[in-house]
Amino acid sequence: MCKFWFTCVLLSVVGAQPERGWEVDLEHCGTLVDERTKAIIVNNPSNPCGSNYSKEHLLALIAFANKHRIPIISDEVYGTLPTAMLL
Repeated sequence: MCKFWFTCVLLSVVGAQPERGWEVDLEHCGTLVDERTKAIIVNNPSNPCGSNYSKEHLLALIAFANKHRIPIISDEVYGTLPTAMLL
């Protein structure tokens, strides 16, 4: 006999800002965090624009997650490929 367990997930999608190099507004993210927040999902390079977060922005994301004690789930599958190979 198979049993299936379903969990309801509420996502808060934070748009990347082209005028900021497609980086997210961490100040705005802070307004979305509450006791139900379980993780931050980071997709870098981001799709569909293909931008890469700067080292400074990634460090700021880590500091944000540490401050709020939230784990990061990160998709960095292309992180080690040269940018030219992604074009």
